[in-house]
Amino acid sequence: MIRVIEKHAFYTQLLAGQAATWSIAEGVCFASCREHHAWGVALNVERGVLTSEQLKQTFARRFSDAKRYHGYLLSLNSQSKLTIWCALPKAISEYLILDKIKDMQLFLAGLEHLSL
Repeated sequence: MIRVIEKHAFYTQLLAGQAATWSIAEGVCFASCREHHAWGVALNVERGVLTSEQLKQTFARRFSDAKRYHGYLLSLNSQSKLTIWCALPKAISEYLILDKIKDMQLFLAGLEHLSL
């Protein structure tokens, strides 16, 4: 997996179908990966970044507005790492779509202040 330090480099790897990570804050990173038979982007949030109340709000937000967050899959592993994954559309012609997915993932996690 390639580690990159800037958004443009991450998007380039993501669109090329290459596994990469891009850390945006301590314990918060994006990763390009294949899940559920589709290529997509995951927001990974390590344990301790969000409080238990913030985690509850994230899941409540996702399911109370299911139409808005359709396609955004949430998981919490045994180490309390939160992952929000979204498949990429079949054809992407510009980075604006990637920015929208990234911003939706950050908003869903309550981390919109980290949007770059």
